[in-house]
Amino acid sequence: MGWMPAPIDIGAWPSLWMMSRERETGYRASMKHAMIDFHIGYIGTTVLAVFFLSLGVLVMFGTGETFSPKGGVFAQEFIQLYSKSIGEWARPVVAVAAFVTMFSTTLTCVDGYPRSLAVSMALFFDKEERWRLYHVLWVLGSVLGAGVIVGICIANLGDMLFVAMVVSFITSPVFAWINFKAMRGSWVPVAFRPGPVLAGLSWAGLVFLTVCSLGFVYWWLILK
Repeated sequence: MGWMPAPIDIGAWPSLWMMSRERETGYRASMKHAMIDFHIGYIGTTVLAVFFLSLGVLVMFGTGETFSPKGGVFAQEFIQLYSKSIGEWARPVVAVAAFVTMFSTTLTCVDGYPRSLAVSMALFFDKEERWRLYHVLWVLGSVLGAGVIVGICIANLGDMLFVAMVVSFITSPVFAWINFKAMRGSWVPVAFRPGPVLAGLSWAGLVFLTVCSLGFVYWWLILK
């Protein structure tokens, strides 16, 4: 729920990447081109999320298998399970697909989160000319911090991922609200703000995320 089809905070990243492209190339994307880029990325991510969920349901769920919390061991178990279910020929395909998935996710997050924090700092301190310096510092800090956390939790990555999932899940309504408010702010031309249909869908999504988050907290703290 916190990550599929993608974290809510990823909604700001395409805008930041377009801003960087404009600075480097001088090309300013039109609203039409920006929406095409956004829809390709978001719809593609949604389709991949359905595929990942389907693979989990059809191959992993109900097998009775227990998976190791250690990252390296889990990767071997993951590949072994799929090669047994699909065929030995699928072993290299699954291994490459798993590597590409995690590598691309890591590459995206190493740039996306630090870039968001760098721009936020530049706006907060009114030092927009220093955003690149902030970006480099946040990238280095994020990589170093992630390395330390993984090094500490290497023996039980399952718990680390569970905590990260819970934090992302619970904060999703907050980020969704910020996203929604940002797009309805005075700095967005009226013509480019969400229309009635999209606004209604946004409110429905906010209610859904809030109810799910509250339900999860109730289950986690009281029923579990």
